[in-house]
Amino acid sequence: MEFKKDSFRDIRKSQRWTVQALADKLNTSSTTIHMWESGHHEPPVKKIYEAAKLFNVPVKDLMVIPSDYKKTNEKSDSEKDEPVRLIDSLRGADIDQSVGRLNSEVDFLEKKVKELSLLVNTLLQITPVPFYIKDSYQQYVIGNKAFYEILDLPENFALAGKKDEEIFSESEAKSNTKEDAAVIHTREAVRNREGFIPGTRKKKWGDIHKLPVMGTKNYLLGIMGVFADITKRKQEEDLRIKLEKMLNSTDETIWMGRGLKKDGERVFIEEIIFISSDATRRGILRDKISLDYEEQIKYYQSLIVDEPERKRHDLSRIKDGEHSEVYYKVKVEHLDYPLQVRERIYYNADEDLFIGVIYAENSPFTHKKLT
Repeated sequence: MEFKKDSFRDIRKSQRWTVQALADKLNTSSTTIHMWESGHHEPPVKKIYEAAKLFNVPVKDLMVIPSDYKKTNEKSDSEKDEPVRLIDSLRGADIDQSVGRLNSEVDFLEKKVKELSLLVNTLLQITPVPFYIKDSYQQYVIGNKAFYEILDLPENFALAGKKDEEIFSESEAKSNTKEDAAVIHTREAVRNREGFIPGTRKKKWGDIHKLPVMGTKNYLLGIMGVFADITKRKQEEDLRIKLEKMLNSTDETIWMGRGLKKDGERVFIEEIIFISSDATRRGILRDKISLDYEEQIKYYQSLIVDEPERKRHDLSRIKDGEHSEVYYKVKVEHLDYPLQVRERIYYNADEDLFIGVIYAENSPFTHKKLT
């Protein structure tokens, strides 16, 4: 049978039915009515009959009825003779043997169903990423153990058949329902959207995916929501941004690096992974601030006044918890005097991380003091 979506829409409009009013009468949602009329989803036959009765039109105005279609309570002559043929087929046969074979097949099928059920339940228990599945009417079908845990739902909570407003706060339910409705209507997935995980009252930050669940013949069955909890990563990222902002507002240059490399007799940091954008560094480098870290360091080292008595860092001898301290002068092109610089380097063995602190005692490039 084929649903006549255009006829359905035209009759609804001609009888001045609003989508919401019709949805209420048919005990469904306005989104579902839109999906019927756009051809994204076909209504159940029962709903077509209900709509025909409501519109007071023949059912054939709303769906194509095949010529060989009969009502379910009508039986053909062959169907009426089926019990007789069944009895005739059993005559002269070993009924006990047939029944035994049938019972054996039933037992086999029951065993397979139990095994499949056990497999599904196991996957629901062990899959660490929270997910749920809804049908096309946005009623929950299932959710895994991780979904229950992240929403702090009791283990005996009956999720099947529930809607968002029965699980989440009002604002969270409205937002999640709207996003799921868009996926159902457009059949376009939502991938890698970062935001608060619904149901956690803005306590959990997630990498969110919403995927349309398709059946045969491109038939929409429902939607799957998946939430990867990245709260810790989000907190670390926010902390890093705050820390970097704080370091950039000081009068000292902070740098971090890993590994050591030799150049003749000298030992250098192999990789610089961070340099703060403080006032002194910006004042010294000026237009060179846009260069990569390695080029910035080469330029800075070219400004150091090479005095015979200047002490150098011995990076290979710095131990965890200790530091190396040296003093030197830096000649900046646009200053009439050299900067008196103190540089300390610390080492963290657990992270294999070198941390340097550079302070120019007579630098004119300073931040205003905060009051």
